[in-house]
Order: sequence, then structure tokens, then C-alpha cells
Amino acid sequence: MFAAAVRTSADPELVIDAGPLQFIDVAAAGDLAELAASLAPDRQIRLRRPCPLLVTVLELCGWDATPGLVVEGSET
Repeated sequence: MFAAAVRTSADPELVIDAGPLQFIDVAAAGDLAELAASLAPDRQIRLRRPCPLLVTVLELCGWDATPGLVVEGSET
């Protein structure tokens, strides 16, 4: 449902305030990266204030370099 909403949105950028997020598993992080990569080149998902765990998972899996995914302002 979330992915469908993102894909059908006309907004070029979806901003997610990830600050309140304290846990994310690898599958969910992968789904997020996959969704970002599937967007048109002029669209992106921007993660603001991701928790250290999310940043680590994204970096270890190489998803921090996913086209369409911008990770900013880590709380580390």
C-alpha cells in the first residue's frame, strides 16, 4: 500500500522523517531501497534524521548509494 501510494504520487520528492524510527529490519530497509530505485529518475525518497541502525543497514548493504534514495542528517 505504501509503495503504491509513492509510485502514484505526483510529488517529485517524498520526505520521510525517520527520526522517531528506532528499529528497522533488513527486509524493510531493502524494500525502501528497492522502491527508491524503481522511481523515475526525476523522483526521490529523502530520509531525514535516520537512526544509526538504519544508516548502518543501508551502508552495509550498499543501499545508501541507491539512485532515488537520499539519506541525510544521521543522528549518530
